[in-house]
Amino acid sequence: MIEHRLPTRLTDYWDRIRGANVVPAIDVFNHNAIEDLWQKCFQVSVHIQNGIHVYTYDFIGNDLEDIFGKNLEGQKVKAKLGFLPAKEMIVQM
Repeated sequence: MIEHRLPTRLTDYWDRIRGANVVPAIDVFNHNAIEDLWQKCFQVSVHIQNGIHVYTYDFIGNDLEDIFGKNLEGQKVKAKLGFLPAKEMIVQM
């Protein structure tokens, strides 16, 4: 059985802090507000290099590190963000 309350809490928090923006500003994000979820999350930064968007893992929660088998912080995201195996990762948790 998949726990639905945790993703709902996370998206509710996201919607609250982003306001009318597509994504919230990083300076309004406070991981303490979702402390019990934070180790199941990852944070990605976006940089432009040579006109190309490059995505880098800034944070990998311990629970995800166990699933990935290593800490990916500081590494480039190799999958397209829309194709990350989110459902499979949630099921494993």
